[in-house]
Amino acid sequence: MEKVLDDMAGEMRTTFRDELEVFYRMSGVFIQMLMYDAEKQNSEIRADVNFMENYKALAEMKVFEELVLGQDFTLQKKASLRA
Repeated sequence: MEKVLDDMAGEMRTTFRDELEVFYRMSGVFIQMLMYDAEKQNSEIRADVNFMENYKALAEMKVFEELVLGQDFTLQKKASLRA
């Protein structure tokens, strides 16, 4: 039973990592599509590139990635506080 659970956890970790990679790639594709469509319509897109340099947001994303891809990731429900 332990081996089955270990195999399942490994499969879930791999699937989650693969899905995150697809999400990142699709985000880039969507941005390319938006920019191409704006160019065809002679539109101007203004974006605050400072947000891309938001190191706090980048650090939070890195923590999330490490949680998901690291050994600490678990599918077990955590205990919740009840009032």
